[in-house]
Amino acid sequence: MGGFDAHTHLDLMGEPAAAMARALAAGVSGVAIAGADPVRWPEVLRVGAAVGAVVTLGLHPWFVDAGWEVAVAALPRPTGGVGEIGLDWRRAGDDHVRAHQIAAFRAQLALAREAEVPVCLHLVGAVDEGLAIAAGDGLPRPGGLVHGWSGGPGRVARAVGLGLHLSFGPRELRTRAGRASLRVSPPSRLLLETDAPEVRVDGRAAEPADLRRVAEAAGPLIGLAPEALLRRAGDEARRLFLVQS
Repeated sequence: MGGFDAHTHLDLMGEPAAAMARALAAGVSGVAIAGADPVRWPEVLRVGAAVGAVVTLGLHPWFVDAGWEVAVAALPRPTGGVGEIGLDWRRAGDDHVRAHQIAAFRAQLALAREAEVPVCLHLVGAVDEGLAIAAGDGLPRPGGLVHGWSGGPGRVARAVGLGLHLSFGPRELRTRAGRASLRVSPPSRLLLETDAPEVRVDGRAAEPADLRRVAEAAGPLIGLAPEALLRRAGDEARRLFLVQS
């Protein structure tokens, strides 16, 4: 089945169908599109249906405010998962904002458990706090992924022990901590992503076709040929998202 881009915002690209055609030519046959902003959820669903992508929808911590409960109550169900959800302390100016982020995160974890769909987690500057909430409240039966893993190698075992997959993209592989985390991540919990078009590659917005380049950078770090890593990580993503091969 080839590669599977575990985390994109393909709805933000000008020509998502053309981007998917280039991905297929590069050996990337599947993508997941994460909806983050309630305003864009309908467009995420439209693009996902048009290109045959897995769609996850959630209220991203950047968009959490005092009215978060209304947004979460309007979350369309069912989809391929709940996300992008989580915590981002770099965008939390005070304890009130953090409290809202935590409450919204916990509410959406509960929705995922009820629907038994995976979660896509965004944990920035708050990896310990996010993992503690996931451990205390519980993850949905299928588990989930932490996209753009930034927890360093010392937290990998803790995240994996909770039932989470760790996803790595161009940004993570540019850092020493990201490469070290990759080396200690169990192959059965390792995913690849581009976060397209939010990350830049060679001065341009990334797209799913760049997943092959992620595999080419990551493979030698763990002793796998890029093609083998692309296929293995793709198989794991399909298992997580219950995509039939």
